[in-house]
Amino acid sequence: MNDYEEIQRHTLCEYMSLFERPTIVNLAKDSKIQKTRLFRLINGVDMRLSEYLVLKQRIRALNMVENSLEELAVECEQHLNSYEISELSKQMSRRVRQKKLQKITKEYSTAA
Repeated sequence: MNDYEEIQRHTLCEYMSLFERPTIVNLAKDSKIQKTRLFRLINGVDMRLSEYLVLKQRIRALNMVENSLEELAVECEQHLNSYEISELSKQMSRRVRQKKLQKITKEYSTAA
């Protein structure tokens, strides 16, 4: 499975998980994507950029997340230069590594 297929599968799964009963009819009504097209997307047909953007927008709206990390990242891409973006990325990577190490250390000390 290539990266595009993985992103598409993940996006569809994320969108469908936001519904109690994710029928094609319910998804089509919410996303305004035709039922037959949604059926094909769920069965692996390549997603168009416009469909991807619609689904991501609906995911954000359904999650009701204001100023999410994704939205902030888009703003950063629009307003910061590549060096500044690189520095932010490095900082985020360091924080994630620190948290992972803390978790591993805590699990190790608990197991000992």
